[in-house]
Amino acid sequence: MAGQELEWRYSGNVISKTLGILGGMGPESTAALFSLIVRNTPAQKDQDHIRIIIDNNPQIPSRVDAIAGAGPSPLEELEQSLRNLERCHVDLICIPCNLVHYYYDDLQRMTSVPILHMIEECARYVGQHLNHVKKLGLMAALPTIESGLYKKAFAKVGVEIAAPDQEAQERITQCIYGPKGIKSGYISRHKRTLSEIAQGMIQSGAQAVIAGCTEIGLVLGNLRGAPIIDPLEILAKVAIQKCKCKSPKAC
Repeated sequence: MAGQELEWRYSGNVISKTLGILGGMGPESTAALFSLIVRNTPAQKDQDHIRIIIDNNPQIPSRVDAIAGAGPSPLEELEQSLRNLERCHVDLICIPCNLVHYYYDDLQRMTSVPILHMIEECARYVGQHLNHVKKLGLMAALPTIESGLYKKAFAKVGVEIAAPDQEAQERITQCIYGPKGIKSGYISRHKRTLSEIAQGMIQSGAQAVIAGCTEIGLVLGNLRGAPIIDPLEILAKVAIQKCKCKSPKAC
């Protein structure tokens, strides 16, 4: 779709754009984003919803291994997914994976279709709607923390990002990647462990906790006394706002 003008489609008085989801990292998170978009779209009938094209490609190589220099780059497969979405004439793309945003600039250079940056949208949301928050705990896989993606984005809105201690980080890693981890489909069994870690970060001075891996967001709900900030939910709401609006300028 490179170089093409976006086609505006009108439904009543509302402009409706086609959303592309570059998914598969992992499939549960992709399904969760789709569900969040459907649940949060103001709709009275089927036709009020957004048209969504999903490329759920679980064959994209591990971002963790690639960044550590222990595996192939995911960029070739990611580009193939981008091309698939372009062929479907999507107007906007979002990616329900935190660590893949390490490659965000490379991906945006590959296409003229705008790609939402989930982490920057999360920081923007906190800066606008939770401006009393000055310190956030980040629960994520270690490579996501070490990448500095969250620190860089949240520094722009004056928010400090605090990582878990080593013991808590090891427990988080096991919850996500262990033999019976969330990646293996064992989701509900990790709620108690992750909730305990989140509460510990709040007791250590964090005003809220970011579910910095989409798998963590699948497990945690709101905690008593402080919110869980789920970037996937924020991404869903931003995508809705940009795909259903009353004028091209508003989109």
